[in-house]
Amino acid sequence: MMSLLLTGCNHHDAELRQKITGTWTVNSNGINGTISVASDGSFISKFSVIGTKITSELIYQGTWRVKDGVLITTITNVDGLEPHEPVGKIRNMKILHMDEHEMAYLVNGETITARRK
Repeated sequence: MMSLLLTGCNHHDAELRQKITGTWTVNSNGINGTISVASDGSFISKFSVIGTKITSELIYQGTWRVKDGVLITTITNVDGLEPHEPVGKIRNMKILHMDEHEMAYLVNGETITARRK
């Protein structure tokens, strides 16, 4: 029985890995940007953060994987003004929904929706 559950999780994760590759746009809570997810397990994201007086651009590069329906990213490089996430930061994002056009995920208690570009 346990092997059937593990096979089901692995199959679902494999589907998510296949669907997630590509470029996504995010517009949420003053953050606008794109996330490009490559099939080799790397990503690059470019965000404009709109503050009260300053708009700054952040560029993150890193690695990604999917395990048990969770997108796990690790930042390997960052460019932009602080404050920003540090190199080495691991973020777990529960994938709530994904199809060919849209992805919804939960991060820090907030649901974020990204659309395929």
